[in-house]
Order: sequence, then structure tokens, then C-alpha cells
Amino acid sequence: FVTLSWAQGLDGSMAHASKDDPRLMLSGSESMAFTHGLRKAHTAIMVGRGTISGDDPRLSVRMDIDGKEIQVEEQPAAIILDGSLSTPPSSKIVSQAKMRRVIILTRGDSDTMCDFQEKPPKTWSMAKIQRGAALSCRGAKVMCLPSTSLEDILKALKTLDIHSVFVEGGVSVVDAFLRRPDLVDQVVVTVAPLFVGGRRPPKGPLEAPLRLSNVETLTLGDDVVVSGQMPSAVDFA
Repeated sequence: FVTLSWAQGLDGSMAHASKDDPRLMLSGSESMAFTHGLRKAHTAIMVGRGTISGDDPRLSVRMDIDGKEIQVEEQPAAIILDGSLSTPPSSKIVSQAKMRRVIILTRGDSDTMCDFQEKPPKTWSMAKIQRGAALSCRGAKVMCLPSTSLEDILKALKTLDIHSVFVEGGVSVVDAFLRRPDLVDQVVVTVAPLFVGGRRPPKGPLEAPLRLSNVETLTLGDDVVVSGQMPSAVDFA
């Protein structure tokens, strides 16, 4: 089960126009608490490497629906899509890797966890092997995939007993999933009352317009949350 979720301004912007600009805070406290509830309902939370480098999020469940701080017994796994293995070892999410599952998916020779001491991937540069080894030393699991298509990524996650994924961004990851609507079950979009003039998905024309079904709206503070179902999602059973 895949939920695709993001926050945006009224103009559809998810982030500032420049990747060098500071993190753009869109969600208010009420809608952020709602997002934490959605995180808790999934086995894993997925983002791209750009989100880690730009925002340095914790990707954890830290509050209940009322916004009160809570502690959960087991955090959802954190999934990072990172073709170059440029995730900073000092990032907040990697620093949690010895307390929760942090899995970094990248391109490699086979669909297994990388062993940087005994058998590093043959096709990688020495610099990439060193970056992977540094992440592994911090407790992160680096999984190599012959193909990093979204379909193959979801199949690989299922072999790790991950059956529900909460996809939170960034712009490129959301764009990729919008181009494979058959892989998405549910969409949740938080709309904040501001104009940004920044980067937004989709980045260009889609193959066809996407209309959600069973649409619901919810007003949380100044934000409006729109949710609905994507048609004809793929079952990887």
C-alpha cells in the first residue's frame, strides 16, 4: 500500500525555486500532527536524497493527532532513494540508524544488502564505496538494486517485510510517482495559504490528467488537506 503525500502552497510549490534556499516550512501545527498520524499508520517513510540533504528531517513519529509529544515503541523504517550515496552520515536520520531501520536504496549489482568489507559492488567507484561504508558504519543498511525503477523498489521493500509506504517527497520523487499512478493507492495533499513561486510537481505534462476518487477534504488550522484514491493500483502480492 503506497500513500503519496506532500505539502504545497496555493501555487503548487513544494519548495523554493533554488535548492540552495533554506527549508520551506509549509504545514501548520495542526496539519503536521495529522501527518505524524499518517506516518504512524505505515511500515515505512520514503524520501529522496535531496530531501535529506536540503531539509535534514528526522522522518519520525513524535506527536499525536492533537499535537502532543509522544514516544512510540517502534518507529517506521526510513527509506532513502539515493543513487549516488550522497546522504550525509551526519544527517539526523542516519544518526537514528542504530535505533530504527534506515535503508538506503541505490543502484548496484544485485538486490542484496551491500557488504562493504567482504564484497563491495564491482561497478562502483572507490569514492562511492567509501561513502557507502561510512553510512554502513553509522548503522544504515545500503541495499543494491539492479534496477531502481519505482516498481522494482517497491518489490524489493516487500522482501524486507515492508508492506505500506508513506512517500513524503521531495519534488522529484513525487513527480516520479505521479508518472506511475498505478503504483499509488492514496494521495494526501496539504495546501497552505501562501504563494511561493518555487519548484512543484509534476515537472511537466503527464501522460493523462489524474482524477482522484473518493475525495475528502479536511480543514486543519489555516491549511486544507485533500485526500483521495488513485485508480488501478498494482498489487505486489
